[in-house]
Amino acid sequence: MNIEIERKFLLDEIPDIWPVPFTDTRITQIYLTPRAPKTTERVRARSNVDGTDVEFTHTVKVRIAAGVHEETEEVITESEWEAYLQQMLPATAPILKRRRVFHWERYTFELDSFTGRHDGLHILEVELPTMSAPLPLPPFLAIRREV
Repeated sequence: MNIEIERKFLLDEIPDIWPVPFTDTRITQIYLTPRAPKTTERVRARSNVDGTDVEFTHTVKVRIAAGVHEETEEVITESEWEAYLQQMLPATAPILKRRRVFHWERYTFELDSFTGRHDGLHILEVELPTMSAPLPLPPFLAIRREV
């Protein structure tokens, strides 16, 4: 279990030319029926962009405050992933996204570009040591607003 402090930003678009090194992965994410109030539970299948080297995880987040969560994450097997799919939150669908991880200043940023029913949505996330920590945002990204 760890405390996660993060900020998220909605982007208008992503640049065609990327000025810093990055790594891309593909993620399928399923939200599960929560077991307790203020709790979010999900499973993910994360792979290389070509679909190889798949890792499955189960995550439980408990909201402490805006942008602050207590997080527990564990690696699970493919059969456990399949069993969790039976607990998918009603009236939801799998979330499909490509995650681009890159470093800017002293932070690691994660840019999620959604496909499927959320095609065209781009969310930038960054974990911070505190909510008040100074955050130099990458100037090459068209950030619309914090979400």
